[in-house]
Amino acid sequence: MRIPPRSWLAVVLAAPIALASASAFAQTAPPAPDAGERPTSLWYGWQTLAAVAPFDIAMFVGLARHDASYGPATFATGFVGRNLAPAAVHIAQRRPGVGFGSVGLHAVATATGLAVGYGVGIAVQQACPPRDPCRYGFRDIPPGLGYGAIAGSMVGTVMDVVFLARRARSVWGVTGSAPVGPSVAVSPFATQTAVGVAAGGVF
Repeated sequence: MRIPPRSWLAVVLAAPIALASASAFAQTAPPAPDAGERPTSLWYGWQTLAAVAPFDIAMFVGLARHDASYGPATFATGFVGRNLAPAAVHIAQRRPGVGFGSVGLHAVATATGLAVGYGVGIAVQQACPPRDPCRYGFRDIPPGLGYGAIAGSMVGTVMDVVFLARRARSVWGVTGSAPVGPSVAVSPFATQTAVGVAAGGVF
């Protein structure tokens, strides 16, 4: 069908409208943050603290009741659980790599605590007579290993909560826009002599 000459003017006038509509529908990427700004992130460390708390209670109950029949098992359950709970939280946040990193962080922190506790125990033991009660009943192994391991594990949890329990927010959550992609918009027009549609898009 032949378009009357006057309708071309309508097409020219409608094209900017179509392009404006296309720009409105286009999904653009969010602007890059300034050099001084930190990327927007979501902190979920409170979930880690909530997951660790029951195991800490069990660990300290077992430590306080170490002479009872259930004491050692309760302590072991709480101690192992508190070292693995942060990793489970990371995995639940769909960050398995960070979860394995959390296990390694707690292992290193616990080993460091053991070493420090061993050194402190040797220093305390050297100041005690051979059969003095300050040796806590140990003759060859110095006291302080368990306390050092607990302190090291707790330091690892603090580092986990501060440095690892953060994930970037999704683009949708930050900008309210959908992912970047091509879009097309159309704009109808009508004149006294013609009716048509003008189209525009962003690709």
